[in-house]
Amino acid sequence: MQKKTGFDSFSTTLLVSPYQNHESIISVGKELAKKYGIEFVYIDFRVGFREGQAKARELRIIYAKILWMYIFRGGKVLMPQ
Repeated sequence: MQKKTGFDSFSTTLLVSPYQNHESIISVGKELAKKYGIEFVYIDFRVGFREGQAKARELRIIYAKILWMYIFRGGKVLMPQ
């Protein structure tokens, strides 16, 4: 993956939810990292989850319950298209 894309690392927004099994996500992330030669970045984004939901409701922001992969290149986060 890294050779084809030039990405340094990747992560996922699944790490935002307190309902996800972080240990499983880490395990799969590490497997994919090894397979594709790109670093998996684990950050526990659960801090502030409830506040974020409340703020979204307050601002009437609609958010989808979908999986996003975040890709990092040169220390910059590249948002999915």
